[in-house]
This record gives sequence, C-alpha cells and structure tokens, in this order.
Amino acid sequence: MQRHANWKRQEELENMSQVMGVDRYTRRIGAAVGRGDPAGAGATAGLLTHLLNPTVISITEFLKQSETRGKYTKVISHIKDVAPDTLAYATVRSLLNSCGVKATTTTRAAKAIGLLVEAEARLTAFEKANKALVSGWIRDLDQRTSSPDWRRVVLIHNLNKRGDNWNPWNDETKVRIGLALMECMITACDAVEVRSHMVRRKTISEVRLTGPTRAWIEKADAYRALLAPAFLPCAIPPKPWTDTKGGGYWLETVGRPLSLVKADRFCQPASELADVMQSVNLLQNTAWRVNHKVLSVLREVWNNGLDVPALPKREAEPSPTKPADIDSNPEALAAWKLAAKLVHQHNAHSVSRRIAVAYTLNVATIVEKDESIYFPYQLDFRGRAYAVPMWLNPQGPDYAKALLTFSEAKPIGTETGPGWLAIHGANTFGADKITLEERIDWVEQNQESIRSCAADPLRDMWWTSANKPWQFLAFCFEWAEYCECVDAGGGGEFMSSLPVMVDGTCNGLQHYSAMLRDTIGGHATNLIPSTRPQDVYGLVAERVMAQLDQDYVTGLDNSMIAKKWYDMGVDRKITKRPVMVMPYGGTQHACHAYVDAAVRERGITFDRAELKYLSKTVWCAIGDVVVSAREGMDWLRTITLILAKAGIALQWRTPMGMVVTQNYLKHQATVITTYLFGKRFRPTLEVKTNEIDPQRSANGLPPNFIHSLDAAALQATVILADGNGITAFAAIHDSYGTHAATMHTLAACLRHSFVELYENNDPLLNLREWTISVLSPEEAEKVPPLPSRGTLDLSLVKNSDFFFA
Repeated sequence: MQRHANWKRQEELENMSQVMGVDRYTRRIGAAVGRGDPAGAGATAGLLTHLLNPTVISITEFLKQSETRGKYTKVISHIKDVAPDTLAYATVRSLLNSCGVKATTTTRAAKAIGLLVEAEARLTAFEKANKALVSGWIRDLDQRTSSPDWRRVVLIHNLNKRGDNWNPWNDETKVRIGLALMECMITACDAVEVRSHMVRRKTISEVRLTGPTRAWIEKADAYRALLAPAFLPCAIPPKPWTDTKGGGYWLETVGRPLSLVKADRFCQPASELADVMQSVNLLQNTAWRVNHKVLSVLREVWNNGLDVPALPKREAEPSPTKPADIDSNPEALAAWKLAAKLVHQHNAHSVSRRIAVAYTLNVATIVEKDESIYFPYQLDFRGRAYAVPMWLNPQGPDYAKALLTFSEAKPIGTETGPGWLAIHGANTFGADKITLEERIDWVEQNQESIRSCAADPLRDMWWTSANKPWQFLAFCFEWAEYCECVDAGGGGEFMSSLPVMVDGTCNGLQHYSAMLRDTIGGHATNLIPSTRPQDVYGLVAERVMAQLDQDYVTGLDNSMIAKKWYDMGVDRKITKRPVMVMPYGGTQHACHAYVDAAVRERGITFDRAELKYLSKTVWCAIGDVVVSAREGMDWLRTITLILAKAGIALQWRTPMGMVVTQNYLKHQATVITTYLFGKRFRPTLEVKTNEIDPQRSANGLPPNFIHSLDAAALQATVILADGNGITAFAAIHDSYGTHAATMHTLAACLRHSFVELYENNDPLLNLREWTISVLSPEEAEKVPPLPSRGTLDLSLVKNSDFFFA
C-alpha cells in the first residue's frame, strides 16, 4: 500500500500527541507534589484507594480492642466519635503525602496525621448540635477550594468564632494518635515501612514507601502517561474503521488502540456494524483547516485580555477592595464578604474554561499551516459520534467551532447557496425565530454592519452581541468575501468553505412525536409544514401565561401568586431548559431547579411558595403541549422496572443495527466523608453486584433510548448524503452542516432519513416484543401496551422548512 504524501506529518503529529500526553500527565503529578499532595494525582492516588479498605478494617478492629490495649486507652478516648473510614482516609492520605516523595521522620508524619484527625474530631463534635451550620460551611468550601490545608484553616477559624469550647490537643497527643493510626495502616498494608538509622550517634526513625511500592508507582505512572496521549487532529484521512478496534490513528505509539465504541464489554461483531462504521468513516474523512482570520482575532482578544462574550477572561477577577470601616461596620463586612465570595466562585468556575481556551489556541497553532486536517471519531454506547481530539474539534464550544472551516471550498452558485449562507449567519446571530426568507432579509438589512465587522473586528465589535459571537464572526468574514465577489460581478463563483449548520427543534421531542405520531407535538416541533417556525418553548410559555391568568381570575388560593407571575411575564427563557431536558428524562424536581435558576437570572425576588407554584405550572404546561413525550417516557420507565425486577439488563437494536445495552448494576458502596478533603476527595469504595439498579435504569432509559435514535438518524443521513455527492460533514448529534452550495441536498437527505427511520421501524414495538421474549410468561403479562398513537402523517416532514433550519 502506497503511503499518503503527508505521512511524515502524520507521524509527527501522532508522536507529538504522545509527548504532549506524557508532559500533561507529568505536570499534573508535579502540580500535586508542589502543593504537598502527591496522593492527589497519578498512580499514588490509585494506591490511596487500594489501601483504604484494609486500613478501615484494621482501625475498626483497633477501636474494638480498646479495653484490652491499655496503652491506647487515652488515644481512643480522643477519636472514638470519628468514623473509622474517616480516620483511615486521613491516615492514608496524610502518610502518602508525608513520604510519597521522600522519607520523613516518623514523628513528623505522625504529627501530620494527628493534626488532620484533630480537625475531623473537633468538627464531628461541633456538628452534633450544629448540623445545618456545618453543612453550610462545607457547601461553601466545596465551591471555593479543594485544598485540605486551606479548608482546615477556614473551618477552625469558624469554630473559634463560634466558641466551640474545644480543648486543643497538645503535640504529644497528636503524635500518639498519629502513631497508633500509622501502626494500623502498616499492619494492614505493606506499602509503608518504618526504618531506623544512626545520625551523629543519634537514632533517627523514618517512615518511607517500601521499595516495591515506590517501584510500582514509578512503573504505573510511566505506563499511565503513555496511555494518556493528548490526541491531535490528523494530517491525513484517519485510519478507517473496519473492526471494532484499531481505527482512527495509524501508529501504535499513541496509547492503546482506539475502540469504535467507548463502552465496557461491547462485543457486537463488526459484521453487524457495516453501516455504522461507514457513517463514522465518512465523518472522519471530512477535511478541515484552521480559519486563519478567526484565529488572528481570537489570539488578539486572548493575548490582550479583551472582554468578549462566550470567552472567559484570561486573568482572574481581582478580589474587591476591603472597606475602610470593615472592622467597625458589620454591614460593610457582610457586603464585602458576599462580593468576595462571588468573585472567588466566578474565578474558580472560570479556571477550566481558561485552560480550554489556552489549549485550543495551542492546538490551532500546531496545525494552522496544514492545508487539511482530520478528526477521528468514536461512538458512545448509544451510538453517538464524538471527535477524539480534545480542545480543537468541530463539536467544541463556539470559539472552537469558529476556528475550523472545510479544507475544500465549493462554488456557492446563484440558486440556493447564498441563501443558506445567509440563513446560517442569521441563526448564529440569534435571528432564528423567523422564516427562512426573513433571515435572508435580516442579513441583507445588516450587510453594512456585517462587512464593517469583517473589515476591522476589533474596532467594530457589533459581532460580539450575537448568540454565537465567534461563529457569527466567521460568517461575517465569509459573507464579506462573498459580497466582494458579487460587487465584482461573479458572486456565483465565490468559493465558500464555511460549514453551514441547521438544528432540529427540540430534537428529543421530535423523535417522541414521530414515534407516537403525535400531531400536537409534531406541530410544536416543526414536523408539520407551517408558514412560520413553531417555537415549542414559546408555546409552553404561552400555556403558562394562560394558566396564570385563569388562576387569577378564578380567585383560588394561589390567585395573588398567579397575578405576580403574570404581571412579571413568563417567557421562553424560563421554559426553555425544562422543555429541553424533558424528553431526556427530565423530572418535576429538575423543572423546579431550572425555573429557579431562570427567574434568579432576571433578578426577581420570590419566596419558596411562589417558586413552587410557578414550577408546577410550567411542568403541567409542558405536559399539555407535548403529551406523547410524557406518555412515552412513563412507558419506558415502566418497562425498565419490570426488567430490573426480573434481573434482566435492557437491550435494543437501533435502526442502523447497533446493539445498545443498558446494564446499570447496584453497588455496595461506602462513601468516606471528610470535612477537610471535600467532595472531590470523597472516594466511594464500590463493589459491583449482579443486581440491576431499578432507579438508575428507569432514569437512564428515556435519554439513552432517544440518544440512540438521534444517533441512528445522523448515521443514516450521512450515508444517504454521501450517496448524493456531499463530501464534507459537520455533525453534532442533532445539528448538521455542510457547504452552502450543497446544504439543500443535505436538508432533503436528513428529512428523508428521518421519515424512513420511523416508517420502516417501530422502536417502541421492537423494545416491547424483545422485553416479552426475555421475560417469563407471568412477568410478560405485566408489560403494558404501547402508548396511544396519533394520526400524524410522517411524510409531511419532507416538506417542513423548519424541521431542521
């Protein structure tokens, strides 16, 4: 086989992926060591979990034998109220941190353990009478820091302020307690040892990792580093998937071979997955390149710390200045504390986003000179396709998507291409609740501003007001170039490479409406042709407003609450999130949380009763607008519970032939809760059972079932579009894209595929028949009939402009 012309570049990128992965892994361990927490990363963190269970058992036995071990009576009196698993966690973590890098004196290691245990014991004692107060402290700290040392300082400060009357342990007590717990761990495990040696005629006792343990950590870290490459895009078409392993990357140096499906124990033969693999190969054969104009602007914005929406600030927000009268003015102190807390929370939440931007820019810089780059894809257990490279890929955040354009440019033509490019521009700005013709008109009406932004985006920053500012900026550049060709008399010859995207209308509800032939849900989600796009979120908001008006007029108990919300106005921003998640297993509790968040964003004050009333009204309105989806989810949950009771894992085959297995097993879990290590450091010691977890299964099936169907729809669409001459695909589950010139073909293909999916398949019936086939006759009788069906004519989808638009 003749190698690709860019093979050397491909080798370079794959080897770079390996080096970057090792460097990232090493830096993560170095950072943990630097903050005095070697047990917080790498193989040492894995060792910690491994050592916990035997140490818990040893400490539990030690506490039980307290009466017969007189020399430890005083020690046990101090720690008897602290849970053995908490003592074990503090002991193991502290000891691994003390001697994880180099040996330390036994006294110093014991005192470190005693210091942590005293804080846990003090908080345990205080919490008995102040549970709500301590819970509030812990919640606040979980949002602010993961450093056990800082958490200890803050919590002890709070205890001192409250006057908990704690009798502090002296150093001798801390050391004695530390030595006793250390002995428990060493007795139970062979990872740590105590050695004595002479220094200047003085015996020094040191605690250290054993030789085999240190060798294991070094070997495990080296192995893990090699298995964690920082995957980069490819310089040549990725290795095609012909089997369930070994596709994507070409060299064996990039960790373990990729699996087609990222799922434990996936064992479906490749011979049954021909269509699925073909669709994945088509996605990853799409050639991309970096959009240099967007990259230039993004670099300028990032390097100069400019404030642009959809992008975190490069530097953390400074803490607010303390008021001059902070010591004498309680109100000023409280206000400053709140402001400081909000800034700290904002900065903490922005850290990962800042890192993502930096890494994305780094990857874009690595491949910016490549004429073509490619993204290998894998599937999750439901069949959804995900790009393997992190940071820069077509499924990333707004700025990452904007950094990519197709490598191949196609003449935009004079018929549908310019219109689709304009529609994409209007959509990315947020003008997407109007007709397609009105979206085109919107672009023409704003053409001067669009061209001005393209000419100097850092002077005219109107583009930053868009819903998707970076993708809109990419459109501005493309549209301005198109306009120049039009001005020169050759608009149809303009070579367009920008991916033009179309999205489904609450795609989960579209699938439910199609499965159950629901005309009401079909109308609300644009399965049925209409003169204007239907907005299901807006329809629910209208139904809520009508109910509020009715409740006020009737003068019932909640009439004044209804009037308050009616006067305030409930719009689609309040109903959008609850409607979006409903087809994926959303609950009334989740609806309450999303409504709460939405009204808080508007700065509205309300009490618990008012919020409860509104969220219940929203939940009922969703059921009125999308009846079939609620019925479908309830039916799926019922099926799940019947199978779980019979001990049978759920399984179904998608219309594209992929077998999906949902096997959520119960776990026998012991959660180790500590005050000082927070949520991130609360390991759950889990032992899997062979018993199905009914609750997890019932909650998991509605979203998993729908996701497997939208994955099948995408796979069928890509294959059909390829057969009709489309060579480039941008796909994000329920969002499809291609060149402007061929968007009309893709639009026809995705409608045709969706209709065929449900005209030729009945997923609910198939699931019911399979369920009956694996149950005993007695259990099979409990399987409910299918939800009622409506009269929706699916063929109407083919003529619905707004189905995907």
